[in-house]
Amino acid sequence: KNISYFFYIMYVLFFGLFFANLKGYIPAYLFKENPWFSNEGYVLSMGLSAVFLCLFTISFLNIKKNNNVVTKLFKYIIGAFLLGSILGLHKSTLYYSNLLINLAAPLSLILICFCLTSKVKSGYRPAKYFLIAFTFHLLSLLIFSLLMPGIIPSTPFTRNIVVIGSAIEMILLSMGLADRYNFQQ
Repeated sequence: KNISYFFYIMYVLFFGLFFANLKGYIPAYLFKENPWFSNEGYVLSMGLSAVFLCLFTISFLNIKKNNNVVTKLFKYIIGAFLLGSILGLHKSTLYYSNLLINLAAPLSLILICFCLTSKVKSGYRPAKYFLIAFTFHLLSLLIFSLLMPGIIPSTPFTRNIVVIGSAIEMILLSMGLADRYNFQQ
């Protein structure tokens, strides 16, 4: 009934594939004989995860109805993620794929944060769930990025922080989707 649910499920699926690959589960359990997904496929799952997060944001926050400039910015960012995902399919263009996705990622995060704060300020109740969920997700990614170079100590909590943050994010986004449904009724 609502496209937001589809975008949410696809975002969770591709983010899950990306993180499962990062943790080594994909090569260990799914593609033992074919190392492509482990070596180059992570870019595809990362890029598509970002595409569906942007599409979910547009749909969930009803951005098309309110702001054509922001919608156009999202379209350019989504295009960059899609192009980066396609370039990531071949080893010879993997560098450009990573470059494009790594440039688009911070822009998308800034745009999502801008949209979230403006929707919360305007009184759109479901945006509060999204804002809290997104904050947990970003904090878990920040902690994980500090763990990798050894800035913070490696503990079972810090090694699994992205899983914990994603679980909290999924619960809160599910609650936000339910609240949005109730809000529209």
